[in-house]
Amino acid sequence: MLSDFFSTLQKCRRLHSSLATLDLDTYQYGGNPPVQPTPLLYLIDTPTLRLLFCFQNLTCLIICAVGFNLDDSVIAEMARRWPQLCILQLIGRSPSTVPCTTLKSLEVLARPCPHLESLFISIDASEVPELDRTSLPPAQTAMVDLNVGHSPLSNPLSVARYISGIFTDLDSVSTYDTSHGYDDYTEIEETEELWADVNAHIPIVKGIREEGRSWEKLRGSSAAVVSVSHT
Repeated sequence: MLSDFFSTLQKCRRLHSSLATLDLDTYQYGGNPPVQPTPLLYLIDTPTLRLLFCFQNLTCLIICAVGFNLDDSVIAEMARRWPQLCILQLIGRSPSTVPCTTLKSLEVLARPCPHLESLFISIDASEVPELDRTSLPPAQTAMVDLNVGHSPLSNPLSVARYISGIFTDLDSVSTYDTSHGYDDYTEIEETEELWADVNAHIPIVKGIREEGRSWEKLRGSSAAVVSVSHT
């Protein structure tokens, strides 16, 4: 079991401060995974992942598995434990596994992980929360590669606004490549079409935000000139 392997790694105390990269492919299925519900037994859960928290200097974590049984709280804990992360890829292959993580996972990752540039995570984007503007750090500009795997959603424009508000330099979002299978699973195709809409909206939202910042700078400069002229 993967937990046994992680437990063995955990016992290697010399690695606690030196391990920087961990890349695992635990997926053993010969083709595309079945579309029926995946038993929890085959999903990587929170206790298993927490066995890696002792490796405080991780910069790259890649795990490919059937799926993950994680929520926003453990993603936030991961971000606090691994602030040096540049690459985080939790690649769940099964499209039948509805993720417990939501869009909030992106927000909690952005705060403590300013160097995170590549992220693969499936999320339930059916509901779009409000961004917590009071506690957001300066813009997270490192993110350039975001893949949302198999992620349900309903409102592409709202999702695009939310993602762009967190990762301000991100130009596009990708999904899991299903071009070689799942021909009878039309729900996957419909979801991919919605994410294609998100992908189309992101550069537009980004352009509007940058234009707004430019106007704010111009107004600030004009106000300074007026103030000087009155003195």
